Amino acid sequence: MTPAAGEHPWRGRTFAAGWGSGDVLDVTLVHPQLVVEAEVDVARDAAGRWSHAVRLHRTRPGLSPNAVPPFGG
Repeated sequence: MTPAAGEHPWRGRTFAAGWGSGDVLDVTLVHPQLVVEAEVDVARDAAGRWSHAVRLHRTRPGLSPNAVPPFGG
């Protein structure tokens, strides 16, 4: 994986160590190389983080990261 340079759609977002945790994870945003589908609950906390674990649904090897609209877009 290569650290992202320039703009990244998740820049400025925070990631919690767990629901109800005040601990914010230290993350390195990377250049996207793989498209996956994920299952998420719609519940979010006040900071916009998902309240429940995000689960990998499947990989999409036939899609390029550039072909996927940004999250929330």
